This record gives sequence, C-alpha cells and structure tokens, in this order.
Amino acid sequence: MPVQNTRRKQRKLTKRSQTTHESKRFPLQCFENSWYNYFFTHHDLSRNDNIPAVEVKRNLGVSRDQLEIFLEDEVADDLGSPCETDQVKRYIEGGPSLEDVENAVGDAGTRPAAWIDDRNSSLLIGRGSVRLCGEFLTATGLLKYLKQPRYGNDDKPDAERRLIYIADLTPEMILALAVTVPLLQASALRDAICKHVSFRSSIRIHIPSHGTHRFQMEFHLPFFALRSVSSSGGPSLKTHGKPLRDVEDLTLLSQIRTRSADQEKYRLYKAHKSFVLYGFDEWQYVVWVFEDSQHDLVEDEDNRILGAELDGDSAMSCEEADEDPIIRGHDAHKVIWRPRQYFLKAFEMHIREFWEEWNELVDKLEVDKQEYKKRYPFTSSKKTRSSTGRGEELNASFHWTLQRMDLLTKFIDALSGTISQWDVFISCDGDVGYLRDLDKITSAPPESHHAIQSLRSINETFKRLEDILKRLLSLERSLDRDFFTLKMLLSLKGNAANEHSTFITNLTTWVRFKRLSTGDL
Repeated sequence: MPVQNTRRKQRKLTKRSQTTHESKRFPLQCFENSWYNYFFTHHDLSRNDNIPAVEVKRNLGVSRDQLEIFLEDEVADDLGSPCETDQVKRYIEGGPSLEDVENAVGDAGTRPAAWIDDRNSSLLIGRGSVRLCGEFLTATGLLKYLKQPRYGNDDKPDAERRLIYIADLTPEMILALAVTVPLLQASALRDAICKHVSFRSSIRIHIPSHGTHRFQMEFHLPFFALRSVSSSGGPSLKTHGKPLRDVEDLTLLSQIRTRSADQEKYRLYKAHKSFVLYGFDEWQYVVWVFEDSQHDLVEDEDNRILGAELDGDSAMSCEEADEDPIIRGHDAHKVIWRPRQYFLKAFEMHIREFWEEWNELVDKLEVDKQEYKKRYPFTSSKKTRSSTGRGEELNASFHWTLQRMDLLTKFIDALSGTISQWDVFISCDGDVGYLRDLDKITSAPPESHHAIQSLRSINETFKRLEDILKRLLSLERSLDRDFFTLKMLLSLKGNAANEHSTFITNLTTWVRFKRLSTGDL
C-alpha cells in the first residue's frame, strides 16, 4: 500500500507540473510566428545575388577544391540545424570531376534531368517576363545555364523567381549546383542537398533573427516505393557504379493465386522528395526540388532502361512544357507567384503522392501477413506430421517473421519521423504561424484562398498518414506476438530433441553394458 500511495502522489505531482508548464508555456505573443511586413516590399538584390559563393572565397585566398569550399566553409549563415556533409562526400567520392561536367563526359552530357523556370513580374500577375532555358538540361547544360548572371544579363529578363527541378540528384548535378550557387543562397542549398542525400525528414518555415531578412520553406519526405518486377536485377539508376539509394528484392504473398506461382516478386526502393524555397521577398526567391525517380523507370524488351538516358534531340523543350514538374497537374501558364502559396500547392501535391506510396506498401504487407498465416499456420500444421518437417516449418516461419519485423522497423521510423515533423509544424508556436495571415491578404485573394484550401488538404492527408502508421504498428504488434510464440515452440522442440537424444544415449550405453556383462560381445 505505501508503494501504491507513493506512485499515486508522483503521478499527481507530474500531472500538476505538466499543467503548470502548459499554462506558462506561451505567456507572451512573441512566441507566435508571423510573416514579416518587410517581405511585402521589393528589394534590390542585383549586386548581391550574382556572385557564386566559391568565387567569393577564391578571391579571399582560399585555394581548396570548389566542392570542398561549398560543403565545408561557412559561406553564409546556415539557417537550419548543422548540416552533416559526410554522406554527401561519400556519395560523390570516386565520381566525376568538375572538369568532366564541363566537358560533358559520360552522364553529365547525356542525361537531361534538370528543369528551370526563370521569370519575373512586378505586379505578380499573369505569365510575367520569361527567360526560357531551351530544354531539359543535362548536368553540363545546367552548369552552363547557371553561370549566366541572374540579374542584368543583357536583354534577358531578370530571374527574380527561379524554379529548379532535378530528377535524381546525381554527383554531376550536385557539382553543377555547388559551383554556381550565389553567396546568399549557398547555406540553404547545402542544407537541402545534405538532407536529401541523408534521407532526412523535415517540414518547416524559418526566418532567422539576424542578418539580412530572408525566409526558408522546406519539406523533405523519405519513403519506400514498392514496384512489381518480372525478374530480379531490373532497372536501378546508378552513378559511377553506386546506386543512388538502397534497393532490395522482396517476395510477397497475394490473395490471387495463379497456376505458375502463388507469390509475387517486388522491388523495394528507398526514395526521397526534397523541396526547399529560399527567398528575400514576395518577388525574389529560388526553389530547389530533388526527387528520386528510379522506382518509376521501366525496361524495354532489350532490358534497356527507359527514362534514365536521353539524347539532346529527345529532351523536352521548355516551350512545349504546359505542366510544372514541381506541381504535377498544374498548368504552368497559370503562374503561382507568391512564395507561401507556391510552397503550399507543391506540398499538397507531393504529400498526396507520398500517402499513395505508403498506402500501397501497407496494403501489400497486410495481405502478405494474412496469406502467410493461412498457408503456414505454425501453431497447428496439417501439411507436415513428421518431427523433422515440423522443425523446418517452424524455422522457416521464424526467419520470415524476423525479416518482416526488420522491414517494419524501417518503415515505422521513416513514417513516424515525418508525422512528428508535421505535429511540430502545426503546434501552437509552430511554423504554421507564418501562414495565418493568408486569408487576410487583399492584394491576391484567389491565391490566398487556394493556399488555405491547400493547407487544409495537407492536414487531411496527414490524418490519413496517421491511420497508415497505426496499421504498421498493428502489424508490428502481431508479428511481435508471433515471434514470441515461435521462440517458445522452437525452444520446446529443442528441449524435446535434447531429451530424446539423452534417452537414446543412455539406452545405447545400457545395451552395451548388458552385452559385456553377459559375454555376448
């Protein structure tokens, strides 16, 4: 009784402490985030946003490799948590050099995967003044294009609003971005590349409290894409001998049984979506989007990968593109000018695709689990009556269960990390505060109205993602119980085998002793 009373007191004290903490958590409105009025004024960046960061450092006497300067030097104040660059270095190590990219060697000159949209509008309406890039660019083409001045480039329009989309961020593409990024943007780009390569989750809007007024909006979404394959060793986009992400073969049971097989072969792709918007006002910002696409590449009859390599003639022209690849399904001619509205529209589309991938994966896992229990009921096997066969069944079920538990651990960690990021984002003092005034803006009511709708849609999708996480956790608990049962059965079977072995040994010894004592040997 004394122990129980003590525990009750401790729980009451803890609850009272939590209540007191919650009541004091937001004593001042200064903890609430809000969009700065400064961003509604256009500012002159022409003198500051044309100089590459690595060039600035070189002029100051730094003689190291340009990529090292970009990855290691604090060319600008980092806006986020300290960026881990080790994985990026390992990823690029042994790959192409900057000279290879400049000279269009290998994939740098043959694989167009970068799309750019540069334009400006003083009134933030219509299509604006457009600077066409000409076509989907290779890494070499991207390098040449980004070397052009963003402002004051002869008779070309200033690229105040710049969108950059890259399908599969290869080392060649990283090099092209790293050596051309302006000084003011370098830290944000470095942070974006590191988070994408390292498979990190992040959802945030950040406005630093020091230096030049600027903002950064981002979402980084790690997921696993499940694709059916006819044979192992299918398409997997590679770069200098290393795959971009881990890919593994997986066999799942299906409710639909065929004559040829009752199992389906799949390939499980580790994949990631990254979106980062970095700017200085409602007119001037840059967007980087990196998206893994190897899971959507297909093979033709000659086992050639379609979509991984295209020549320049077959690259899509920007003049022909009626769809913004960052916001698929959105008419590129209906430009979303304002940064927060663009961020929310892109987030709405990508989080919906993110949910579709997770939903498809969990559906298949649930069917696989149900079918396995039906076909291999390890608690009461009817197929195998012999002791040896029974032991093999139990061992096979044990290893199957262990493999599925390992997979679920990876899935739960990835999905729960993303959901946790969203929970922080929409909390009382979360970054959602930077969006609260959108329905009050009178200068662009249609865009603001659509932005609020996008925000609601995003929140609804996260509720559905929470349901998927619950299903994953339910699968994990079920497998946990099976795992415990299998361990017990295997342990009992092992004890029975040991007892049987001991009995046989004792019996053999007794028979030999009897024969010796009677003189039969």
